[in-house]
Amino acid sequence: MGITAEQIASAIEEGPSETLEVSADKQTLRRVGNPPLPEQGLRKRDQKAADKGLPAGKAKEQQEDEYDADGKVILCEKDFDNPMIIAFKAEGVEKGEEFKVDWKKVEATVKERYPGLKLVYARGDQDKNEGHLAFSQLRIKTENIEALCGEKITIQEKEHSFRQLDGEDLKEFWHNEGGHYTYCIQTRLRAAKKQAKARAAEKREGVKRAKTSYEIAGVYYLDINKVKSKTRAILNQKKDGEKLEGNDSDFIKEILGFHDKADAKLKDFDCFEVGVHPSFDKTRCYFVVRKDGTKEDFSIAKCIMKLENQS
Repeated sequence: MGITAEQIASAIEEGPSETLEVSADKQTLRRVGNPPLPEQGLRKRDQKAADKGLPAGKAKEQQEDEYDADGKVILCEKDFDNPMIIAFKAEGVEKGEEFKVDWKKVEATVKERYPGLKLVYARGDQDKNEGHLAFSQLRIKTENIEALCGEKITIQEKEHSFRQLDGEDLKEFWHNEGGHYTYCIQTRLRAAKKQAKARAAEKREGVKRAKTSYEIAGVYYLDINKVKSKTRAILNQKKDGEKLEGNDSDFIKEILGFHDKADAKLKDFDCFEVGVHPSFDKTRCYFVVRKDGTKEDFSIAKCIMKLENQS
């Protein structure tokens, strides 16, 4: 119709409308009484990324690399997708000179010189004294790539130059070497998948242990059965009428805290003892000993049941 937003806004203002109102910039409308529209901006996830200097949309995938016990980076499946290809060449090789580029030495040297780069593939052409390296682009440190391509590294007493492939050179690499790349990375890719499964299983087990473990009197017990074993061990180790001290006393006191009548049981508390149950002469149990010397038994089983149900 050829009507601009400004014209619509002006018509409403001249009215004026009893149901609509116009924003100060005359770009948005809202019903009278409705809350103002939110300001346009980055989504919360992207705002966090912007705060960290990351491109919008990258916040979710930005994570830290993981390292093994030897300090080596652990490769994941995504490290092998769409890698950055760097071509290398041995310089100054004279015609007829007996020299063959050793891509394994190039790989080892670059790994040692740039441990922050994740090298996933390396192969060479001995006839041309050149080859290719592939680096993961996942969380890549571009400053290291720039440094690598900006210097010449002496390997096998020859200077080696490095350059990043792009455009037609990159297309040519994938056309000629794509199948070879896919074949060569299979062993590392399988290892990465296997490690990922193992780490995922460890994390699940860790979460499971965290949910079922108990910290009592400063000691961690992996599950409720370990807690029960501790209570039985104290009963078995102590003689009738023997006073509980140290961690044993702290442990039982914290367990008793789960009893429905814990406050009453611990009134005028002096210490804990073990002994024969007053009604069952073949059963040993725990007693609260009060400051006036009186004793009262309590069911440790009920305390543990309450503890388990609350976890």
